[in-house]
Amino acid sequence: MKENSKFKPLITYFIWLICFLLIQSAWVWIFLKFRIGDSFDLQKRILFRMGILEVIMLIFCWMLNHFYTHEKLLFKKTFYLSFLGDFLIAFYMVVFEKNLYRIHAPLFCLTIALLVACAEEFIMRGMLLPSIMHHVHKTHVIWKGIFLSSFLFGITHLMNILHQSAYQTMLQMIGTFLLGIILAVIYLKSGNLIMPILLHGFLDACSIGISTSHSTTMLNNHGNPLGTLILFVLALLFLATVVSKKQQAKIEKRFNV
Repeated sequence: MKENSKFKPLITYFIWLICFLLIQSAWVWIFLKFRIGDSFDLQKRILFRMGILEVIMLIFCWMLNHFYTHEKLLFKKTFYLSFLGDFLIAFYMVVFEKNLYRIHAPLFCLTIALLVACAEEFIMRGMLLPSIMHHVHKTHVIWKGIFLSSFLFGITHLMNILHQSAYQTMLQMIGTFLLGIILAVIYLKSGNLIMPILLHGFLDACSIGISTSHSTTMLNNHGNPLGTLILFVLALLFLATVVSKKQQAKIEKRFNV
């Protein structure tokens, strides 16, 4: 392993971030210039724009991983994780299903949310998390992978300060960092990228589609102090599941670190 390979996760992140900003700006200009999606109402237009952007980013992430990062994405046929992880995924599925009557175009909303989740999980958990574990010093690699990838996930949301207050942005970054920890543990323990995609997707679907219901969006409202506190408790519970040396040995073997 070359000495400068320790910078590969950081280089991967900045390549992705710069390209994301450039692609997003170009796509918004094209979207407005050619009046794409004018037949949709405002909410559908915004979701449609997000969906196409995420498809483009998925293709870009695949190319970045194929030609530079070289991390193997793990998928398994089984969806069983653990009581805590499966319960949380099932919880958001039920919340979404029980509130279908509140959601404008629920299938459209869910599709876009899952596309966003696929794109973000591809780069954050699929590429950056194992890349950090493979290219840092060989001590505490699992903890470094969890916390550093989650930090990058959180800091990415700093750009939201352009359209919201600094206080809301700070809470959102903290909440996203904590959510990143949960998603990272789910991927490490399951060895199945579909699991964090499902949780992330249904959580986003609830956030986008049920924004008028305070009670059902408390856990996923990253700009809410109580929601952030709940995420903090959940993150601690998930971290506790990877403390044992036996569990860490399984993860190290699964990800070849």
